[in-house]
Parts: sequence; structure tokens; C-alpha cells
Amino acid sequence: MYGILQQQYCSLCFVMFWTPNVSEKILVDIIGVDFAFAELCVVPLRIFSFFPVPVTVRAHLTGWLMTLKKTFVLAPSSVLRIIVLITSLIVLPYLGVHGATLGVGSLLAGFIGESTMVAIAACYVYRKQKKKRNENEAATEGEDSAMTDMPHTEEMTDIVEMREENE
Repeated sequence: MYGILQQQYCSLCFVMFWTPNVSEKILVDIIGVDFAFAELCVVPLRIFSFFPVPVTVRAHLTGWLMTLKKTFVLAPSSVLRIIVLITSLIVLPYLGVHGATLGVGSLLAGFIGESTMVAIAACYVYRKQKKKRNENEAATEGEDSAMTDMPHTEEMTDIVEMREENE
């Protein structure tokens, strides 16, 4: 459900903010701001339209890791988010980015950094689970005990039929 809402939100943002003159028209006609101010808002709104992508990735992977009770791997992501946010607030002004564009761009950079770290943590947990699963399969294949070998389904039906005949 959450993914569908994020998809619709992302589509709405792209239609409203990337279609020429639509965002200015909404800002001027519906909200009632000056046209000069509306022109200043276009670039930050376009940057803002990319927010659903990293937020969806982060939310999905965080939920998966929380169901596995592997939240310890999520701790570095918030630290990285703050580091990326502060770094972008320092670097972007040297590149000529100021005002609302600086703020929204830095927030987006922080979310992308956090989502990347959560994705790396999810890959780590997934590989660890896969390795553990492979080790368990190798251990079960190596055992020749009659206790660990399960009979095939045909053998099970034969056993059940034999019991029914004897009764």
C-alpha cells in the first residue's frame, strides 16, 4: 500500500513540477504569490520531486531489516545522513547554489546518503543469511543419518496405505 502511494506521489510531483509553466501557474493563480517569487520556487520544487525515490528505498529496506530484528545495521545510516547534509551545505554554496535550492538539495543529498547506507546494510544482512543458509544445507547434505533423511512423498503415502490395510 505504501509503495503505491509513493508511486502516485512521485508521478504527481513530476507532472506538476516538470511540466513547463504548471508549477508557476499553481503558485501564482491558486496560492497567490508574485510571479517573480514563483520563478524562484521552480528549481527547489523540481529537486523536491525526487524525494520519493530514496525515501521509498529507505522505508522498504528499513522495514525488512526491522522484521528480521537486524536494526543494529541501521545505526550508521543516520550518522552518514548528517555528514552528507553538513558536507553538502558547505560545498554547494561554492558551486553557486543558494537559498531554498541549497536547503532542498542538501536534504535530498542526505536522504540519498542514508538510503545508500541502508541498502548496503541490507546487502550485508542478505549475504550473511545466504551464507548461513548454504552452510546449513551443506551440513545436512553431509549427514548420512537415517534420522535426518526424510522419506519422499511416495514413500510416505505407501506407509500410510500399509497402515490403513493393517487396521
